[in-house]
Amino acid sequence: SKFFVACIKQSTKYQQNFVRYLAMSGYCACVFLTEGSSNEIDLKTYEELNQIGIREKHLHLLYQNFFNEMWGYFWVGDYVKVLELSKKYKPTGQKRSLEVTRTIIEGIASLNLARKTHHASLRKNGEDALQKMLKWEKISKWNFQHCTTLLQAELH
Repeated sequence: SKFFVACIKQSTKYQQNFVRYLAMSGYCACVFLTEGSSNEIDLKTYEELNQIGIREKHLHLLYQNFFNEMWGYFWVGDYVKVLELSKKYKPTGQKRSLEVTRTIIEGIASLNLARKTHHASLRKNGEDALQKMLKWEKISKWNFQHCTTLLQAELH
């Protein structure tokens, strides 16, 4: 997190907003995951960063912000929040690496919640994620077999 603070301070000093806002998004994730606080800088919230991203048509910031927030909720096991974010921000299908990341996170979250709540729609979402992974595994077993295995483990 010290890296992010230094980057934010330097980019603020040299008025490099692009870098500053991306670093803030990363620092938000650090603060969230460590349950810390930010006394060194004026840290913007994810929502404030989203508003900046929309206003300035800064798609990279919006993607970065979305994934930092989603990963944060995923790592602390708040799968309901993961799926709420997922519904709020629909996938664009433009970047395969982002789609793969989303698929694994949303799939695990859906299957975990389906097991706890017995909601068929959540299980279906998880099964759909598994089917996507199986398709990608056929293309590159090396890259996707471990993701498929994780989803299969959550399914059973």
